[in-house]
Amino acid sequence: MSAPVQLSRPDVATLAGVGRATVERAIAAGELVSAEPVRHGVVQTFSVAEVAAWLRRREEEARPAPTGEEDSKARKLAAEAGLKELALAQKRGTLVAAEEVETKWMEMMSAIREAVASIPATLVQANLLHPSDERKADKVVRDSLLNAKAPVRIDE
Repeated sequence: MSAPVQLSRPDVATLAGVGRATVERAIAAGELVSAEPVRHGVVQTFSVAEVAAWLRRREEEARPAPTGEEDSKARKLAAEAGLKELALAQKRGTLVAAEEVETKWMEMMSAIREAVASIPATLVQANLLHPSDERKADKVVRDSLLNAKAPVRIDE
């Protein structure tokens, strides 16, 4: 089973369409919590689910409080229009379920991991690396993938 996709602070800022300072404030306020404790020299990452929950909370907080019948009708019309736009996008094939995106992402990351992990053997086949050094090169590549917090599991 593959590990869940993890996002760095810059990734979160880009995905949310906010500046890095906004992400930093959210972390400091405890609104956005990393899956792992903060350690010196280790890039702090966040699960996609945690980032999505934070974005939903931000969106809910940004909504103005209902102030009357006209506002209520306007919100209802906007919600209905939004639902119709989503249905139309789904019919056109421009709306993709989050599960499909995550599945495709994991497939792509697995393919990349496999390609990177095969570099030592490829170098040996191309006579660019001596066969006796293949194990060392393989260890370097696997260690690099692990240290990069690759979002896919590396089979030992």
